[in-house]
Amino acid sequence: MMRGISNGALLVAMMALLGSPHFAEAAVVPARCWQKIQETRGNWRVAAGRSDIWLWAHAHHQTVDMVRGDVDGNGLTDSAVLLSRRSGKTMDMQIAVCFAAGDGATLQVIESPYGGDGITLTPKGGHVTDFEHDRDLTLQSDGITSYSFDHAVSGTYVFEQGTFRLIITGD
Repeated sequence: MMRGISNGALLVAMMALLGSPHFAEAAVVPARCWQKIQETRGNWRVAAGRSDIWLWAHAHHQTVDMVRGDVDGNGLTDSAVLLSRRSGKTMDMQIAVCFAAGDGATLQVIESPYGGDGITLTPKGGHVTDFEHDRDLTLQSDGITSYSFDHAVSGTYVFEQGTFRLIITGD
């Protein structure tokens, strides 16, 4: 044992040196958002994610479990958090979206997202291909894209008229 350094400090230093994506990029959910999630989804947790997906996201300078952007187009920064809950032998997934609203936040949940391995932000003005309708679209506000590596699928959720619409962007 080295003198002057605790086991915990040594572990943190080793993780930082190794570039562990779990250590470096874990979601820091804004307090008001986390409070809303706990009020309605107390038994859900921020999705831990698989290590191979974390490594891919880290290499592409992305996160897996939370994104921030102007999802509803009102000029304020909203937060989307990928949540998970064990249900028997399976893992249930949801995306909790906290809309910034003055001095508070409102919450809307995307149940069973299309692809639940991770989420990323598709920015306003970004182009996506709608595979269901065979057309290219330009996003009018930031979108939340969920994806699954195992099933090679992705879907982008856009907020329109008070609800989320799914665009199948990878199939």
